[in-house]
Amino acid sequence: MLIVVGGFSSLREAPGGPRFADGDRVPPEYAGEAREVVRVLSVLQGVAADWVFVSPAAEFGADGPDDVRGEYRLHGDVAVFSEDGESVISGADFAQGIMGIALSDERHSREHLSLSY
Repeated sequence: MLIVVGGFSSLREAPGGPRFADGDRVPPEYAGEAREVVRVLSVLQGVAADWVFVSPAAEFGADGPDDVRGEYRLHGDVAVFSEDGESVISGADFAQGIMGIALSDERHSREHLSLSY
């Protein structure tokens, strides 16, 4: 299975709704890249390959937490926020989530998934 890492902006605001990259919620300096990631997802959806597209939480990497919790939540293509309105995951826990997807007995073929706390 091909695992492709996308960005938060490729997630939807609500089931069946627009993606964050489709609106004006992405800062202009990142908007082009966000739309390009959505195009990558569109290309994948048009090929007959076994793939999964994984998006991190909004706060991830240099913008995310440094702590490693050793946990994550797996979601579909709708952004998930905590009760405090946060969408975060550390790089290490995101990597753990990707390994969990790769090694799981549950198949996520041709799905857009997201990982957060």
